[in-house]
Amino acid sequence: MIRYLKNSEIDKMAWDKCIYSSPNSKIYAYSWYLDHVCPNWRALILDDYLCVMPLTVKKKYLIHYLYQPFFCQQLGLYSHHLITQQTIDLFISSIPKNINYIDISIAQQVTPHTRTENVTSRTNYELNIQSITDNIINVYNSNHRRNIAKENNKHPQINLNEIGISEVVELFKCSNKAAKKIKPSYFQQLTSLSHFLKQKKLIDIISVQYQNKLAGAAVFIKYQDRVIFIFSGRSNSIEDNHSLFIILDYAIKKYSKSFSTLDFEGSDDENLARFYSGFGAISKRYYRYQNNRLSPILKIFKK
Repeated sequence: MIRYLKNSEIDKMAWDKCIYSSPNSKIYAYSWYLDHVCPNWRALILDDYLCVMPLTVKKKYLIHYLYQPFFCQQLGLYSHHLITQQTIDLFISSIPKNINYIDISIAQQVTPHTRTENVTSRTNYELNIQSITDNIINVYNSNHRRNIAKENNKHPQINLNEIGISEVVELFKCSNKAAKKIKPSYFQQLTSLSHFLKQKKLIDIISVQYQNKLAGAAVFIKYQDRVIFIFSGRSNSIEDNHSLFIILDYAIKKYSKSFSTLDFEGSDDENLARFYSGFGAISKRYYRYQNNRLSPILKIFKK
């Protein structure tokens, strides 16, 4: 039997045990991570935490909806047993009817839901760094090798955990034209999450300086055998700034000693896809599931 539980009703210890034992386990699904990115999350739970699905619920104008939180690329179903098409369909159909709108990303090996018009394939890029050697540069494409050589000629100073998340945010704001359109709550959530993960020693900030001037920085989350590239920024006051090439090259070499996968967290954007694949990363599929259950009148307002 599938139960729908509010946050306060969830046995967090049993929940985390299920996430840990699941073959598709990701840090995003742990109770303490969800508590930061979606404090009011709820859950669907089969039997005694045999299979679980987080529901990232929000409420606006009396409308309950499911959304994909920031810094939480994909969720879905988790179990140490095989997750089948039937299991996915059962969980999707068990989402309470009072949740009027659904737009979530699901990390499963089989398509979530038989109504394919509600499902869109999305792309993530991952690099297997487990067997990386000193010749990793040969895995990169020619453009990446050229840019890395060019940056190395500037004699960069690479630092680990020498700056804080606030400095990375400022770099992002000054270099990203779309930053002004992003709500302050986005950066507040990143800051809170980063401080929490720092306490658990699950996060690194790699930064680059040229002649004592901060050029760029990136944030990486570490979990089990996976490192996730979650956020970055660069200075627009430095001409021809390609510091992210240096940062990722450094990260690949550093993390290959202890981890097996570097997760680039995207992307369906052609430019980002080209950038990530240039490091040798390969595409991995996950799914976006959308279902508009709003009344005809409310659907007009949603548009």
